Amino acid sequence: MQQEKENKQHYTHDQVKAANNANLLDFIQDSGVQLRRVGHDSYKGVEHDSLVITPSKNSFYWNSMSTGGVGALDFATKYLLADSNLEEGEKFQKGMELVLKSSAGQFIPHKEDLHPFAFNKNQLSKQFNQAYAYLTKTRKINPKLVKQLHEAGLIEQNQYGNALFLWRDPTTRKIKGASIQGTKINHEKYGKRGTLKKIEPNSTKGFGFSFSVGKPENLYFFEAPIDAMSYYCLHPKLHNSQFIAMDGLKKTVFANYFKLADNQLSQIQSGVKTINFGVDNDAAGTQFMETFQEDDGTYKHLVNSQGEMVPINRISPSSTEGKDWNEVLQKKSKSSYHSKTLSFKKKQFELTPAYATNHAVTQMEHLLDDYNLTSQNSKVYVSNNKINTIYSNPHAPEILGLIQLDTQDLLNATTIIAKDRANQYKAINKHIDQQELLDKTINYVVAKNLTTGLYKPKIGATRANLSMNQKEVREQVINSRSYFIKKAKEVEQFEQSPVFSKIHHILKKQDKLLNRSTSSLNIKNEENHYLLTGYLKKENAKKSFAININPTVLAENDDKIFQLFNQKLSNHKSIKNSFKKSYVNQQTIVNREM
Repeated sequence: MQQEKENKQHYTHDQVKAANNANLLDFIQDSGVQLRRVGHDSYKGVEHDSLVITPSKNSFYWNSMSTGGVGALDFATKYLLADSNLEEGEKFQKGMELVLKSSAGQFIPHKEDLHPFAFNKNQLSKQFNQAYAYLTKTRKINPKLVKQLHEAGLIEQNQYGNALFLWRDPTTRKIKGASIQGTKINHEKYGKRGTLKKIEPNSTKGFGFSFSVGKPENLYFFEAPIDAMSYYCLHPKLHNSQFIAMDGLKKTVFANYFKLADNQLSQIQSGVKTINFGVDNDAAGTQFMETFQEDDGTYKHLVNSQGEMVPINRISPSSTEGKDWNEVLQKKSKSSYHSKTLSFKKKQFELTPAYATNHAVTQMEHLLDDYNLTSQNSKVYVSNNKINTIYSNPHAPEILGLIQLDTQDLLNATTIIAKDRANQYKAINKHIDQQELLDKTINYVVAKNLTTGLYKPKIGATRANLSMNQKEVREQVINSRSYFIKKAKEVEQFEQSPVFSKIHHILKKQDKLLNRSTSSLNIKNEENHYLLTGYLKKENAKKSFAININPTVLAENDDKIFQLFNQKLSNHKSIKNSFKKSYVNQQTIVNREM
């Protein structure tokens, strides 16, 4: 016993602090533990896939053992030495030895520069066969449900044959993120799970894959998209329900979807009725549900927008059924279970006053910025059921113009024009997504509203701190009227079609990135091409340009058009060598920003 005490190493306070603060990811890799990346800030163990590492927090959590910690020392004692017969003091001694002998450096906290999620449509495949086969044959999801979710734009296949579960905002249908589920089994590469599973970088916090059957009165939360689909396959009579995947155990997803559903239902004087968690039947699922428990063991109640109590229920499968709902579905598929008729229908996008108004405000802000009609005093806001737009001449920021658009007029005009356009598409057998059609129609109505206002501007001046006398104000008003009419012609020309609008938007985006300006823009629809003319200005250099654009080019994504315009403008013969060099040198800026 005396000999054992003598062999104990005495570590200083600084040594223990250094071990606690050692870089966890460095230490794990130095220890030979294999990891695989599953997200922009997340790794999982290959041997134990319930082991999750979060590098930005220098932390880990071993779900199957319900233990975790921060730093390399915790990892050494709680994971590496978990199966040893050592006492706690001995584990500490051995853990310190492992950490201090490793090459792990000190953890330096840093805040990642996260960018808003931007879905890359280029990754989508025109095929759906691999994802369909994996979901229906391997995971036993009802083929009818898979097809309907694919047609609704909720499940796609990427260029590698993986299934993409798109996180669409239930109210706007915009894509806020995506989960990737591999379709090829490879246990050597992906460990016990056997397939790739990850979340797309920068996916929006609080969102996940979801689909609805009727109104979202009953919310069902699951750890993964396949679990959500499996539960509905097993309970096809459920109605007025929304099925949501948290991609793990995330209260932020629960909180966001409860709020979204309750706000939506409040418009029809209703609210969420029940909350149901179909989490896995394991320690992690139980620990998650315990956070909702009262002292007496019952689950807490929420209150919806109507002041009604909303019960929280756990609907995990029993231990005899399986760990998760897909395991239950697969077992039943092997026995006497047969696919049942599903009541799911593709959700049609509905144009609401709130959606139309919000989209119109965003689009008007976008137009003011694109057409150089902003200053510190310009703004777009809603008041008394009117969208008020205050725009300005940036060369005379104290002179302001006002445009108003009644929200009901916006809704009526959008509905009438969209129906007419839908009939035109139908006549030529061309399909267009309903939301896309309505979005483009709102953009058109907003542009017409702006054009009308610019041609006959209601002009005023800022009252506070006006620096001009009456004569100067009159001069600036005259100049501003001329400026606004010039802009009206530009808006009218470019916003008359989505194609021309795209050209203008990309040019203006380049202007900001390359610190230049394009002016006197004009576009003509020639016999077999578009002719774009205008002036480029950078610092003291100003040159005219003329570019022929093949219509087929405009079918490409914005990134490729962006690169094409930049190349044509930088190589244009009318630009001086120094001017040209300035653009070429900034190609890297464009590539990085895009």
